[in-house]
Amino acid sequence: MWLRGSLGLWGAGLLLWGLLGGCGEATETDFVWGRSPAWSPDGKVLLFDQNVSGPADLTFGVSVSRFNVGFIWKTILSDLDGDGKVDTAANPQRLTLTGTDLSPTWDPEGLYVAFVSSQAEHLDIWRMAADGQGRVPLTNDMAPDREPAWSPDGTRIAYSSYRQGNWDLWVMNADGSNPTPLTLTPTNETSPAWSPDGKQLVFASDRDRGNWDLWIIKVDGTGLRQLTHKEKARSSRVDGAPAWSPEGTEIVYESWEDNWDIWIINADGTNQRQLTDNPDHDGEPVWSPNGQQIAFTSARTGWWHVWIMDRDGSNARQITGREE
Repeated sequence: MWLRGSLGLWGAGLLLWGLLGGCGEATETDFVWGRSPAWSPDGKVLLFDQNVSGPADLTFGVSVSRFNVGFIWKTILSDLDGDGKVDTAANPQRLTLTGTDLSPTWDPEGLYVAFVSSQAEHLDIWRMAADGQGRVPLTNDMAPDREPAWSPDGTRIAYSSYRQGNWDLWVMNADGSNPTPLTLTPTNETSPAWSPDGKQLVFASDRDRGNWDLWIIKVDGTGLRQLTHKEKARSSRVDGAPAWSPEGTEIVYESWEDNWDIWIINADGTNQRQLTDNPDHDGEPVWSPNGQQIAFTSARTGWWHVWIMDRDGSNARQITGREE
């Protein structure tokens, strides 16, 4: 979760994986919590990242290093009544054991997972097999790289990087070769997400008068257009963490105004509407492969957990929780 206290540097989304962390006294077995959900292409497995956590994590403005803790976990999902929607989730199993591993994202075949790790003592993009084996670094730079997003054809990975002194969007081949900046601006661009046809990326940026809005750009760097708008400069409302629906017609995202909630908007910028309205934080939304549900991170039960709701915001239920 990137801390919102210094937006110009850390950018788009308290609920992005970033700098909030644990309390020091707990151990990895004390509590399994969840954020940064990632749905497998077949809809049967949900990955999430987990950290040793305490109540201080829920205090807005607290910044605690996560460099020595953090793992990726998985849980098996079940559709008991066959309606295409998840009913239950199995007890989670830890997938990674090394370093701080965060922000998992699947390749379209479900064979590999890209993620962020501090194993090399700086934040880079890594890849592993779906069973957690065969870890290899895809980037190696002292500046942090984060927020990997696999292209729908599996050939490329988009990510955000701080290599130029601010957050920019980069794209590389899936093996880490040919890293290329897509944006090189004095403003910040974060949270890339591919359109289902692989031709565009939606992302968050503060390029409009310091406002954090959603933007869309073609993968060749052309066709930039603004998706969400603010009336005044440096608005207190912040939009981030977008995700394109499987059919390509809608984009779900998190928005801050007093707290984080989940919103949805048509890909053409029309019909913007709110899906969650809760006094606790809801964010990091991702679509199920069939488009019927949205997984998200919520603090509504007092800890960060992964929840799932129907695409209209109804029928929300908690997926991750305390180990027995």
